[in-house]
Amino acid sequence: MKRMMKILGLALATIVLASPARGSTYLGFREWGGQWCDTEKSPLTAEDDHLCWAASAANVLDWTGWGGIANFGNADRIFAEFRDHWTDDGGLMSYAWRWWFDGLDRAPRVTGWSHVDVPGGAFVDRQFNFDDYYYRTALDQLAMSAIDEYLHSGCGVTLVISQPTRSHTLTCWGYDYDDGGYRGVWVTDSDDNRNMAEAPDVLRYFDVVSRDGRWYLQDHNGGDGWYINEVQALGRPQVAAGAQVPEPGCLAWFSLTWLMLARRRR
Repeated sequence: MKRMMKILGLALATIVLASPARGSTYLGFREWGGQWCDTEKSPLTAEDDHLCWAASAANVLDWTGWGGIANFGNADRIFAEFRDHWTDDGGLMSYAWRWWFDGLDRAPRVTGWSHVDVPGGAFVDRQFNFDDYYYRTALDQLAMSAIDEYLHSGCGVTLVISQPTRSHTLTCWGYDYDDGGYRGVWVTDSDDNRNMAEAPDVLRYFDVVSRDGRWYLQDHNGGDGWYINEVQALGRPQVAAGAQVPEPGCLAWFSLTWLMLARRRR
């Protein structure tokens, strides 16, 4: 498909369109301020091969301001903190964020899940309760509406994308839409240019297609089989204090949708 590239203003980073963007574009950082970020896995270490979830968590902590509260200067430094304190295994952004808030490791105690091997975390003052800032949607058909509502509410948004035998995570910064509905998503990926010691920050656009109750990314990693399995979001300090983030209607189904988390995110 046609590929386009251009420089993104103040961010001095690259926008790559896997296909031409369609319709109107909404980007959360344009409304709420700040710049998108794209921390990467490093070819210089073997300790982050499966930490895509921690990289996505780090991007959100940086953009929302929770990293700044803890005096971490950027997403790369935040990601390094996870690399230094967690084992190189699969996980979820929610476990990373909770540890950042209160130092607790809530990941399942089964083989293959990342766990804290060096104590740390608890960077956020105890007056802030993690559960007041965390939002999650795990019903496939509601993924795009959840992205829409979370971004408009000022949250940092992450995606779990899945195939039958594996999963991966992305940071979502926006989406495209028109009168026909949702058309695509804007994301950063910790696996982009992972073999480069000085990898550029890249914001990518992918078309999405609704099929069989799921939203599929088109041309991601050379195929169309990746679908959005889950959306996790973290509110900004100035948003969550006294403001309600809209729920897409599926959080009440938590107990029923927990089984959808059986696959680890790498």
